[in-house]
Amino acid sequence: MRPLIPPATRTNTRTDDFAPTPNPTPSAAAITTQPSDNAVTEGGTATFSVTATGTAPLSYQWAKNGATVAGATSASYTTPATTTVDNGALFAVTVSNSVSSVISRSASLTVNPLIQGTLEQYGTSSTGVALRWNAFAPPGGGQHPAVLVLHPGGYRTGNAGPDSVSLDLAAAGYLALSTEYRLAPPHTPMNAPNHLAPSQDTVVPADEGHYPEQTTDVQMAIRAARRDPRCDGRVYGVGGSAGASHALYVTATGTPGDYQFDLVVFLSGVYDLADVAWLTDPCVPGEGCPPKSSQII
Repeated sequence: MRPLIPPATRTNTRTDDFAPTPNPTPSAAAITTQPSDNAVTEGGTATFSVTATGTAPLSYQWAKNGATVAGATSASYTTPATTTVDNGALFAVTVSNSVSSVISRSASLTVNPLIQGTLEQYGTSSTGVALRWNAFAPPGGGQHPAVLVLHPGGYRTGNAGPDSVSLDLAAAGYLALSTEYRLAPPHTPMNAPNHLAPSQDTVVPADEGHYPEQTTDVQMAIRAARRDPRCDGRVYGVGGSAGASHALYVTATGTPGDYQFDLVVFLSGVYDLADVAWLTDPCVPGEGCPPKSSQII
């Protein structure tokens, strides 16, 4: 007789054990970083951006002063070249997904007028050479500290400027003056091609540009800047290479409140600050300047 084998134990299986995992609940669109205000100079472009979270996909639509900007459907938007008409414009973006839409804060755009240089005559040399600077005044008028920008060029070459430095200074609130001075022999034409006659080469007799004509011109420019109605009485200097040497000389030898800079920045000039006293060594008529002085002219 065969032994009895107990029946297999039955296991009850619930149908919900095999139910699929439910999808997460979609999350609404939310802005985590708002667009910031922006300021540019006329002709430049401005970029506005936003950071958002929420269930993908997220869509974006930028608006300017409440009007939809065609094609502006990314998380950032860059304007076309701006004009002063765009000054004060407001930019906002709508972020949307399948759950909701949210509108950002309105970011403002400030468009500063493009500063134009004006070629002006600041003086006339004793030989009849017209001396000029390119003046960049901050917008809005008023009085400002003046900064003479003295160009490099190895004493014999170079044009008034560089204007890029003057533009930056004017944008920062200074009356920036890209200043020319007579060049040492053998020299190229002054501020070519913008210098109008009479120049060093057109006066009779020709002005060869021997020392101390360069520093005399810088002294004249400092005095002219102090008298300029756009200047608040303070005159600073920025000089590069040869321009730095001229700036140092007039600062070391000048009279405060007259043709001495109130503050000056020297960039790569030719000078020795270990012994400043020699800067005041006088030039002897008929004998030229002391040898040490020739290091900075």
